Amino acid sequence: DDYLNEHENYSMFRDIIKKYTEAFVEAPDEVRLLFEQGTGSKEEVWMKLYPGLAFAPNCENYLRYGEEGEENDHQKGGWTLFAPTNEAVQQFFDEKFLKHYDSLDDMTVDQITDFLNAHFWLTSVWPSKFDQTQNTYGETARFDAYANVVDKVICSNGIFYGVNTVQATDLYYTVLGDINLNPDYVLMLQAIRSFPTILSILKNPEVDLQMLLINNTQMQQLGFDYNVDLGRWEWTDAYDGSLGNNTTNALERLLFLHMIQGKNADFTTDGIVQTGIDDRGEYIKYYQKFNLSFIYGAGNSRHSVITGEVDSEPNNGQSYVLSAPLKFSIDNIGVQIEQYATTNYKSFYNYLKKSAESLNEFDPTQTMQGYLYNTETKVITDVRNTDNNTLLIPTNEAIAKAVADGVLPPITGADFTAAQQQKVANFVYYHILPKRIILPQNGLTDAAVTMYKNENGETYVSINASDSSMIVIDSQGTVANVVMDKSNVLANRAIIHQIDTYLRYPQN
Repeated sequence: DDYLNEHENYSMFRDIIKKYTEAFVEAPDEVRLLFEQGTGSKEEVWMKLYPGLAFAPNCENYLRYGEEGEENDHQKGGWTLFAPTNEAVQQFFDEKFLKHYDSLDDMTVDQITDFLNAHFWLTSVWPSKFDQTQNTYGETARFDAYANVVDKVICSNGIFYGVNTVQATDLYYTVLGDINLNPDYVLMLQAIRSFPTILSILKNPEVDLQMLLINNTQMQQLGFDYNVDLGRWEWTDAYDGSLGNNTTNALERLLFLHMIQGKNADFTTDGIVQTGIDDRGEYIKYYQKFNLSFIYGAGNSRHSVITGEVDSEPNNGQSYVLSAPLKFSIDNIGVQIEQYATTNYKSFYNYLKKSAESLNEFDPTQTMQGYLYNTETKVITDVRNTDNNTLLIPTNEAIAKAVADGVLPPITGADFTAAQQQKVANFVYYHILPKRIILPQNGLTDAAVTMYKNENGETYVSINASDSSMIVIDSQGTVANVVMDKSNVLANRAIIHQIDTYLRYPQN
């Protein structure tokens, strides 16, 4: 603290610390008494603190104040401060930190203390250990001990290094920096800070990412706003329930929807890609039209346009600007089936609808609608929209063949009997692959469990997928081809594919 104050070469860094983190509080009685005993003068005594910093640079008591928290005063170690010169700070501000701000006063305290704390180490950093010792953000000292260090001194409570560049912290040099240093994305930044796991992913230089940015206006259009005074999110769903009714879950799901791991999406072409991290995301689709890149999620009634790429060149990916945010769906899967009920899925849907309208012999009181399907809620019985699901819908011609083969009962003016209802349920459940999303481009060769269970328990189909095709093989060796131009339909945590023949379930 003394060395920083005495050397004008670090005045910009020092002044930021003083203005935004330094605080004075009235000392407690025991401190005033010590002062009186030591000086013979009875006066007001104030203590200088640095709330918000990783450590107070004027604190001599390393252990008592440090991470070990021991109650003794002997010096076992010390702090380390890398103080950038005025020229280094000014260059960083001009090129990156204040690129979208007029001054530090326009930034949040968190943004400013992040910048400061990137230069504070809670332990001694020796010149030979720059690449091994981590700051409070888990980063090593990204300085060259010879080319970047212009000043070095061992002070009474730690090591002081003067450096001619700022710490290249991941807070600013990853895709997080595109959000962290732009006031247009303050709400998205606050949302990210609400989820430490997401924050750690975005600033991890080892995780390749594509980020789809949501600006403040778009966040508010979705009903999200942050109450600074109360320190909490407030949410009014402005899209008729399309984002669900749990603020925290909806916010997390929204963020995962706008993260793509692995730089897998080529927005100059047509495709589908998984968002989020480690299966904690959704699927979105994109396509080219009129020389524009369109993109949408399962909840988008209107497709968004990618209006630009952020030119900051982060070291772990690329960020994109959208004309509108992506939206996930909270609908039950019947909503998507009914959208195509007059074309591709007509015959399949007719069986769901007939099951719903038939007398439910398993529920004589009729307290639940239908045996297999509910036309009001759009729920296929036991298919949960909180789980991943893949649904395989046979073509209308394939359904007709299943009727001719006696696998499905014909639809007549009469209700389905209990036996017929069971037949339809068996057929539908054998075409649903729960707990997973299966896409052709995933290149999967594997067995997939179905929802249908016979007397022996779980049943399976075999999947063989490549970039542009996928086949499904049933229990009797029948090969069904996925009809690519009628597949990859987005639903709520689900994908719907059309297949060119029906799958035969094992009865025993």
